[in-house]
Amino acid sequence: MLCNHIKKHNLNIAPNNHGIKSMTDIDYIDKLTKSAVKLESDGHIEAAIEIFNKLLESHPNREEIWNNKGVALYNFKKYEEAITAYDRALLINPMLAQTWRNKGTSLIKLGRYEEAIVTCDRAITINPNYAQVWIEKGTSLRGLRRYEEAITAYDRALLIDPNLVQALNLKGLSYAQLEKYDDAQIAYDQSLKLDPNQIEIWLAKGLSFGFAQKFKEAISAFDRVLTLAPNYEFAQNARKTALEQMQKSLNNKPPTNSISPIPNVVFTPNNHSHKSTVLCNDENDDSEPKGFAAVAGMQELKDILIRDVIQPLRNPEKYKKFKVSIPNGILLYGPPGCGKTFIVRKLAEELGYHFIDVPPSLIGSKYIHETSSNIAQIFAEAVENKPAIIFFDEFEGLVPKRESLGEQGKLRNEEINEFLIHLNNAGGNTILVVGATNKINLIDHAVLRSGRMDKVIFVPPPDFEARKALFKSKLIGRPHSETIKFDLLSEKTEFYSSSDITLVVENAARKAVEKNIAEIDEKLLEQMITSTPPSIEKSQIEEYRLQGNFERK
Repeated sequence: MLCNHIKKHNLNIAPNNHGIKSMTDIDYIDKLTKSAVKLESDGHIEAAIEIFNKLLESHPNREEIWNNKGVALYNFKKYEEAITAYDRALLINPMLAQTWRNKGTSLIKLGRYEEAIVTCDRAITINPNYAQVWIEKGTSLRGLRRYEEAITAYDRALLIDPNLVQALNLKGLSYAQLEKYDDAQIAYDQSLKLDPNQIEIWLAKGLSFGFAQKFKEAISAFDRVLTLAPNYEFAQNARKTALEQMQKSLNNKPPTNSISPIPNVVFTPNNHSHKSTVLCNDENDDSEPKGFAAVAGMQELKDILIRDVIQPLRNPEKYKKFKVSIPNGILLYGPPGCGKTFIVRKLAEELGYHFIDVPPSLIGSKYIHETSSNIAQIFAEAVENKPAIIFFDEFEGLVPKRESLGEQGKLRNEEINEFLIHLNNAGGNTILVVGATNKINLIDHAVLRSGRMDKVIFVPPPDFEARKALFKSKLIGRPHSETIKFDLLSEKTEFYSSSDITLVVENAARKAVEKNIAEIDEKLLEQMITSTPPSIEKSQIEEYRLQGNFERK
């Protein structure tokens, strides 16, 4: 594939006596990078990624190549890998506002809203007039149901550019979530003045009017939807319900709270079930189960964490009596995209610990001694908020094998030793250090010795019950059939990671939009499963599992 695209676009990366030509000529590297970006924009994403990888073999310190690779991976829906590429760019140059923004977008796709907010703030610090970052910060805040703060973020974006339709739409939806329907209508009207053919915003107007008991205005808005999309079944049903409610109000009857012809939509005050069905994707709720109660399936993993982590931390005296060590830290390892971050968040909830998520880009620095200082600051923050879990994703980047570091060894040795000093004292400060990796063989052995991160726990792909729950959760906020057999979908996705299932549902949603399908049904999801193979194979899962059985030195 790569060769065909190279020939088609006249790209010369043939070897010569000095290696690859594109790797030795800076101007040519720039030209080849632009060509790869063009390939990516034309839809040849895999070919573009191959070229970026080839460039990075000899020029790993070119931040623009890492950033462009991240963009290609993002467009290929490999969000975790995109984040890794952006982090590499930011380690080289932490002042790249665009790259911070790109990373934030990937985190939003993965539902990691708190991390996305931190990332957006870094971009805003560099460039406070970056309107799109303010929008993405608002989106992250909406994901956490912090609607007032989200509106403030959208207003900041609109101060920079008053004609941002996206900011106006999201501002309106946030007001609707707060039941401030008049304010929502103002935002919708401003948006529709800029682009009057937005079907979903006319629908949002109609729903907001309906919940405000303004049925005549709701019918008018639904009529606009049906003018633009005559076969939009949801809008047809919504109009029918609004008409029925208006007729009842004219007959001096109170609006009904019985089930309407629209699935999950009833036009009664304080009823917002439409938001989780059509317009929004807010999955957090104070009424939702916390801790391991929110983790469907994965019983073996939960049992290990309860036995080896939770019980010793909750009953330290009992374990000390028999001279059983209390864990300072644990390491979770396994294939990428299998929910290691999610599990750690739920572990923190189960323990009632403060959760501190530390992305790699917030630690690393190109300045001497600054990384060690960053590590010390993170542990100091944990002490101030104890009991706490400090979570380090891509742990191998923080504590790599020292024998493999070469010329960087001296500086990195200082950083690893700084980490070990704080790790040794973590348990005494009621701090649990948790690392996550899919490259356990690259981690320094000293970190995994007894009394440090001596609990090494395999995180497999989601099991049957977990896959069912994933399909259900990813369909929240999307129109879907009530007759979907989730058991069948789970059976068909054995060995699929959490991110694979997310991609299946996203692909189904895209297909529904493209084909003007009213809702996602079981047949469509099965088609997407067939066209979306798992990113990991059974043999690879076993290889990951066996990696944990290495000898500690």
